[in-house]
Amino acid sequence: MTENNAEFILNILNKSHLSTAIYQGEDLRIIYANQAMMTLWCANQTVIGKPLTVAFPHFQEEGFVRILQTVWKTGTPYIASNTVAHIVDGPLVYKRYFDFEYKPICNDQEEVIAILNTAVDVTRQKDAIKTIEEQKLKLSFNNELEIITHTLAHDAKNPISIARLAVSHLQQMQDLENENLKKWYGLIDDAISSLNSIIDKTVQLSKAKSYEIAQNTINMEVLLRKWIDEASILYNKPPETVVMGQFLPLKGDVGAIYLIFSNIIGNAFKYTPKDSTARIEIYSETTSKGIVYYVKDNGIGIPTQEVNSIFLNFHRASNSQDHYGKGNGLYIVKKILDSINGNINIMSKLDKGTKVRLFFPYPTN
Repeated sequence: MTENNAEFILNILNKSHLSTAIYQGEDLRIIYANQAMMTLWCANQTVIGKPLTVAFPHFQEEGFVRILQTVWKTGTPYIASNTVAHIVDGPLVYKRYFDFEYKPICNDQEEVIAILNTAVDVTRQKDAIKTIEEQKLKLSFNNELEIITHTLAHDAKNPISIARLAVSHLQQMQDLENENLKKWYGLIDDAISSLNSIIDKTVQLSKAKSYEIAQNTINMEVLLRKWIDEASILYNKPPETVVMGQFLPLKGDVGAIYLIFSNIIGNAFKYTPKDSTARIEIYSETTSKGIVYYVKDNGIGIPTQEVNSIFLNFHRASNSQDHYGKGNGLYIVKKILDSINGNINIMSKLDKGTKVRLFFPYPTN
């Protein structure tokens, strides 16, 4: 690109109402930001040339720097919508919601040389949508209840399948030692407990026009290992497929948390290779606003243009038709996370794999 062409493009970006910035290097130096982005940041040209963590330290606390670093290392674009961010303007802090994209810019060798960040402030739209949704909820609760209970019934099939597999295994292997018997009986008991929890949620939903998720401390170190064992049995893959990191405790309702992780972990097992090359990573980290869990796999991936629509009820990715499913798992995951002001984001490359980010905010009193 000639110098004149570059200057022409920058002039266009400067006049654009779309907030745009460009970062370069592993330290994510800000090499360009148009006036729209400066206004969004409540900043001025003094931030140009500074690493993002120096110009805006709170972006690191909120997890945005970590996401950008992943984009820089992997070359995988990151798209998110209705994501909360706090904008600092001197002594004032504003809570805003944004649709944004981190798009890697690569050279001919497919090496990332910069990241293009575009963003739109959708706070007003989100507030308006929230008001509309609250009104719609009052008018159409029965329809919403029907959808949710249908999805809960869908999720009840997993523990039933696990219990059936365990019973079948016990019937065929009558010479099992006591320790193995305890293991299989334990799986049956856990599956029945999960099913009972799902049924309880369905009953509670059918009796009330609102349902508040409990805020109990959940030992994820113990429960996630059980849920991974369940998924490995259900999809006939060894538990060693999963590389486990730190599992931080969460505050919430065990039944709701089970619905989230059984769907996400189940998808990871379902869509990874059937041979020994399958690999799933699960780990968590803390941020200033809450706990983040990651579930990463090397499965079939999701077409980039379909990532945002994957959360619609009964919607499945176009490349998933060879795998059983009805397309409502991610819908209920998003519904639960929305109800606690959490969120789910997905980064995916076709035939390369998928990384799911689950954000659980710290509970407020």
